[in-house]
Amino acid sequence: MIPAFLFLVCMLVTVTLGTSWGMFAMAFPIAAQLASLGIVSLPLCFGAICAAGIAGEQNCMMTGIEIFVGENSGCNPKDALRVRMPYSLAITGICFVLYAIAGFVL
Repeated sequence: MIPAFLFLVCMLVTVTLGTSWGMFAMAFPIAAQLASLGIVSLPLCFGAICAAGIAGEQNCMMTGIEIFVGENSGCNPKDALRVRMPYSLAITGICFVLYAIAGFVL
């Protein structure tokens, strides 16, 4: 369950910060410490953190991705997010469930 919790918290931190790089700087040392204690698998935690960074960037309106899409497509960034949000939230939910299952299995 720890990888799912890391995924969710790290995604929310990414959305709050508006960038995944700051979240990576905070989350990787925490995951490395958990893995060194033998609580959870290091590759699984690092994968959850990387996926959370991507999910957070896709679900946030004020990231570089949104500004880039808005500028290059000529549409409002809010409209681009509104179109992409149902797909992004569905994939985010699926990832959360799969990380929860992997946390119990591994």
